[in-house]
Amino acid sequence: MIHPPTPLERIDPQRSRWYLRGVIAEHVGRYRFAAAAVSGKRVLDVACGSGYGCAILAETAAQVVGIDISAEAVAHAAERYRELPNVRFACGDARRIPVTDGRFDVLTSFETIEHLPERDIDQYLREVHRVLVPGGHAFISTPDRDSYSLGGVTGNPFHLYEFTRDEFVRRVGQLFDVVGMSGQEFAPLWQLRLAKAAARGPLFRPVARAWRAYKMVISTSPRVWPLASRAGKVPMVLIVEAVKRG
Repeated sequence: MIHPPTPLERIDPQRSRWYLRGVIAEHVGRYRFAAAAVSGKRVLDVACGSGYGCAILAETAAQVVGIDISAEAVAHAAERYRELPNVRFACGDARRIPVTDGRFDVLTSFETIEHLPERDIDQYLREVHRVLVPGGHAFISTPDRDSYSLGGVTGNPFHLYEFTRDEFVRRVGQLFDVVGMSGQEFAPLWQLRLAKAAARGPLFRPVARAWRAYKMVISTSPRVWPLASRAGKVPMVLIVEAVKRG
């Protein structure tokens, strides 16, 4: 069963305010990371938003299709990138992707899964699995609840369900082989422990909000690092690389 549209949260490098420059760089960094794997490939970007990520992927991909639930975003992206011959956009729900089975070699879906109700997440992952060729690669990102939300209830009104690292890997691993785990916005473990210690009882919400603001405005980074290479640090954002099984 498909439920009503999910809450929308948009990043547009050409329209966002100055204090979001770090967040924009972080989002662009994810696409640059995935772009290394798309040369000559057919790529689907699920929840493409304003389309800037599709333009990055199209620099080397054979074909890029961007899907978004917002007709306004799709129309805007199609107009902005109309001169790119290997990119097109279509309106569609991530839980019912409007493309045929096994059509794409690579799928990207960044900061999407946390916007879905928990009851719809398996349907979304089945759709990601369905549209990929056998052995196709999916790059999916999401905030790490342990660090982004200090292990508690998210204060981001657009996020309906957040994962811990283990939960994320386990959920994706039901249909895919997880071949890589990377992250962004790494914080020293001592900083996270200090923030969690301060975020107790009625102080949780203001401390968690201040923590996220600090990470989003001051301490963002476009760099994507393998988790194994950042010992002693924790990521705010997780990026999984998964290969279609079956």
